[in-house]
Amino acid sequence: MNRKNLQPDVYRDIITSRRSIRQFKNAPVPRDVIEQVLDLARYAPTASNDQNVGYIVVTDKHLIEETANTIFGFTHRKKPGSRPTTATLPQQPSSIMLMLLVWELV
Repeated sequence: MNRKNLQPDVYRDIITSRRSIRQFKNAPVPRDVIEQVLDLARYAPTASNDQNVGYIVVTDKHLIEETANTIFGFTHRKKPGSRPTTATLPQQPSSIMLMLLVWELV
């Protein structure tokens, strides 16, 4: 598919078929699939095209759960009665963490 010749109906199908996944199979994600996802992530825009991002792939279930509890524990409920926002993270077969690099202003 050539980006320059992307038909509107194809673009519409891509946009409207996007889904948020909240339930996961208890099966490992093949390494080649993870590598393909990361390769595609390179095309995501960054400010001034700096591309100052890195990725850490975590497949160890204990480490995923520990990381989720440490980093995201405070966001499980934003206010009483609200839906959990990161409750499914420990159940994911693998997680990809986006690491944003911090730069110094001169």
